[in-house]
Amino acid sequence: MTHEPTEDRYLLLKRGLYWRPNSLGYTGAKVAAGRYTLEEAKSLANDGVSYVAESKAPLVSPSACPAAVAGDYEAQIARIRAEAAAEERERADFYERQIIAMVQTAVALAKAARRDGDEDRQIGIEVNTLRPLLATLRDAKAHDYHETCEVCAKPLIPGEPVKYYDDIGETHAECGPDEQDATVWPEKTADDAIALAEEWLADEAQGDTHAQD
Repeated sequence: MTHEPTEDRYLLLKRGLYWRPNSLGYTGAKVAAGRYTLEEAKSLANDGVSYVAESKAPLVSPSACPAAVAGDYEAQIARIRAEAAAEERERADFYERQIIAMVQTAVALAKAARRDGDEDRQIGIEVNTLRPLLATLRDAKAHDYHETCEVCAKPLIPGEPVKYYDDIGETHAECGPDEQDATVWPEKTADDAIALAEEWLADEAQGDTHAQD
């Protein structure tokens, strides 16, 4: 008894072109073709429609238009790049939040050292921890990237209220529709942490000046 080899995904072909996802149109580029289960492929196949396993499907279908194929591949490349950029931004945001937390902790520890009268520990925290973290945050802000509002296309600045919608994405609080909105107030931003650190260091510098006078 022989068994028909099966794979997880199949492509559908009609008149030498692949079906797009959800049976919406045709494409000559494998990268833009829809993927279907074997059961779906069998149910959709008829005299004019055939199916082929994804691993055996050529990159370009038999009746493909070269210009259209090139456009589909360019769109796919752009999508991959955008996804990679989004992942990089998420990773950068994660590390920035860690640095913000460390700045806040360093300021708190420096204040505690001052209350305890431990000047050496306080200076050590400022020189070895707070100032390097502050420099890192400033450098990050110099290369900052902001998402844009889906309504007005202007940047969404961290710390400003935004609204998120399942259907359109993030907008400024004043831009989005009123119904079914969710206002988000971000936690401490890099600007908040920089201001906190700079204020502490400025106060300490002013105190040192008065002490010298």
